[in-house]
Amino acid sequence: MGKTIYVLLYPMAFPYNPVLQFLAFQWDFLNAATLWFSSWLSVFYCVKIATFTHLVFLWLKHKLFEWVPWMLFSSVGLSSFTTILFFIGNHRIYQNYLRNHLQPWNVTGNSIWSYCEKFYLFPLKMITWTMSTAVFFICMTLLITSLGKHMEKALLTTSGFREPSVQAHVKALLALLSFAMLFISYFLSLVFSAAGIFPPLDFKFWVGESVIYLCAAVHPIILLFSNCRLRAVLERCRSSRCGTP
Repeated sequence: MGKTIYVLLYPMAFPYNPVLQFLAFQWDFLNAATLWFSSWLSVFYCVKIATFTHLVFLWLKHKLFEWVPWMLFSSVGLSSFTTILFFIGNHRIYQNYLRNHLQPWNVTGNSIWSYCEKFYLFPLKMITWTMSTAVFFICMTLLITSLGKHMEKALLTTSGFREPSVQAHVKALLALLSFAMLFISYFLSLVFSAAGIFPPLDFKFWVGESVIYLCAAVHPIILLFSNCRLRAVLERCRSSRCGTP
C-alpha cells in the first residue's frame, strides 16, 4: 500500500528510482514471506489433521513438530534470497537508465518492458511464487479431501448435520475453503501486478489490492481467536491481570 501511495503522489517518477527500489524491496519480501508462511501452514495442517495411513505420511506426522522451526527459518531464508534477486534486477534497470540517459516515463502509460524485466524479473517472480503456491494447493487439496471423506463417514453414523462432530467438520471445511480462496486472490493480484495488466494508478485495482492485503492480515487473526483453547488461555491471562494489584 505504501508503494502504491507513493506512485499516486508522484505519477511521473521513474519506476526504478531509489525510493521505489526501497519500497519494492519491502513489498517483495512481505509478499514472498506471506506465500511461504501460508504454504508451510497448509503443510502443517495437512500432516497434522489428515487421516491418510501411508507409511510416509505417518512418518511425516511423527516428525512434524521437529520441523516447525525449520519451516519458519526456511520461509524467512527463501523470502530474503528471492528478494535480493529481485532487488538486483531492479537496480540493474536503474543503472542502465542512468548510463544511457533515458527519459523517465509515466507509470500510467503502457511502457515497453526492458530486457531485464521481460527475461529476468517476471520469470523469476513467477517461478518463486508458483513454487510456494504449488505446495499450498497440493497440501490443501489433500486436507480437504481427507476431511470430506471423514465427514461422509460421520454422516453415515449420525442423524444429520446437527451433530457436533459433523458441524465441526463443516466449520473446518469452510475455514479451509475461505483460506484457499483468499490465497488464490492474493496470488492472482501479485501476478496481475507483475505482468502490468492493470495500470498502477488504476483506483479500482488499488482498492482491490488493499482489500486483499487487509483480508490476508485479518483472516489468520480471526482463525486464531476462533480457537477455543486460545480463547481459554486469553481468558486466564485476563483474569490473572485483573487479579493482580
